[in-house]
Amino acid sequence: MVELDYSNQHPSILYAWEGVSRPSDCYSGVIKPPRLPHGVTHKDVRDMVKAAFNAMLNSDHVLKNAPDGVEPKRFGLKWREISDAIMAFHQPIAHHFYTGVGLRLQRLDSDIAEKVLLHFTQNRIAILPLHDSFLMHSGYEARLEPAMKAAFEDIVRVSPKVDRKIVVKEDMIMSTDPEDEFGPDTTDDIFELLSAECGHDHRLSAFYNLKNRK
Repeated sequence: MVELDYSNQHPSILYAWEGVSRPSDCYSGVIKPPRLPHGVTHKDVRDMVKAAFNAMLNSDHVLKNAPDGVEPKRFGLKWREISDAIMAFHQPIAHHFYTGVGLRLQRLDSDIAEKVLLHFTQNRIAILPLHDSFLMHSGYEARLEPAMKAAFEDIVRVSPKVDRKIVVKEDMIMSTDPEDEFGPDTTDDIFELLSAECGHDHRLSAFYNLKNRK
């Protein structure tokens, strides 16, 4: 399988609206290393900034406290510092933060994804959308990137950057029973297979738990 995704999709759209080239990475470099505790990884900070960035786009009012999933205290920072740093780093699009524009961006995500999906399904080629990325048989990789770029350009009027994700293959955990030469027990009962909780089930449960807390 191969998975390709749009790099920094929402920032790319916002910068395109302003007619300005976006930074190569819209989340790295926002918080400078001297302000971070020893041992903090680059990925930790980037993930936090990305979550904060998206929360600031989806909120229709200025957030006085850190949104769920963003923990500035882990890095010895305050939420206001994170918010101000993002707005300063992204000065050309800063006026879009705290306007609720995230909903419009999500609609554009859907329009772009629809074009990519229809391109392949009309040719009877299987493709799976995963947020802003697409997963399909590696034999179609040469056709996937041009289709993604064409869909994005048709909606946003600029060319996107497309990244290739590394698909991690995991070996099956085999049975420890020395007499079991075929590995762990499995089933061909479709209802038993469907009853197993999958990733989307975990996300749905997390959503309801958060909603109940509020």
